[in-house]
Amino acid sequence: MRTALQSQLNADKQIISYIARKNMPFTTVEDAFMKELLVNKYGDAAIKSAEYYRTTGLDHVFASYKDTVVEKVNGKKIGVTSDLWSTLNSDVSILVLTGTIMREWSRDNFILAVKAMTSSHTAANICAKINEILADIKVEKSNIVFLSRDSGSNMVRASKLLGIKSLQCGNHCLNLIVKDSLKKADDPENKLGEQICHIVDRATKLAASFARSSTRRQSLAENQKRSNLPKMRIPKVIDIRWNSLFYCLDAIKKNKNALIGMVVSKETIYVTLEDFNIIDEFVKLLKPFADETLRVSCTLLLFSPLILPF
Repeated sequence: MRTALQSQLNADKQIISYIARKNMPFTTVEDAFMKELLVNKYGDAAIKSAEYYRTTGLDHVFASYKDTVVEKVNGKKIGVTSDLWSTLNSDVSILVLTGTIMREWSRDNFILAVKAMTSSHTAANICAKINEILADIKVEKSNIVFLSRDSGSNMVRASKLLGIKSLQCGNHCLNLIVKDSLKKADDPENKLGEQICHIVDRATKLAASFARSSTRRQSLAENQKRSNLPKMRIPKVIDIRWNSLFYCLDAIKKNKNALIGMVVSKETIYVTLEDFNIIDEFVKLLKPFADETLRVSCTLLLFSPLILPF
């Protein structure tokens, strides 16, 4: 017979796995409709707050698969990738460590740990948290071939404090190049660049307007149906999410017939025929960067089936 603790762990696993796979915020569990669904499935006692899933829930889930990780990395040389996920809605951040083992020129990627970080993001605190995780999963620093990180000064300093050879994540660098190029394009003397920046600004507002309004989403769905287009959303442009501008513009391009002349806000944001011509060329320019990001990170292989290894 399943105990209350086992039932709670099972609920935590499934809820956290859903949040991770769907790329949803932890606050999803506090949405009234979602909470009602979860209570019907797991019972009222098993459904906790967003803060619980960011901290205690994550710790429970990590503890449940830690032995699998320990066995997998035992005595092996590994590459480690670190990332720190933050949110404006909480003081808690999530530190993610992934591992890579090379076998006959084939990569074996897996999650080492996903842990809450409640302290400030100083180099010393990040170093202490990574040391804590490495000790927990019994990984010797001498077995870490490299640490892949972003270019934040705190992460650079933390890797030096750890005494582990580190390098900047290639995909992070690639996406910074795209972002910096857009900043430099916004120059009054560069007419095409200035036009592109204005289109990006309108496209960003367009996508955000659909995210805010169910009425506008319904109107878009009806236009898609009339235009014999598949139902699809226009994803928001999120500054810290790789390739989000590409996915937004690509969706706008594919929905050209549904969007032409469509008024989507009180400010009357239009995407004109001329805009679509430029968007079409800009999407072609951005696509190789998006494809390379996907290829290098092996997103489809790593994050889809292995968000949590249980």
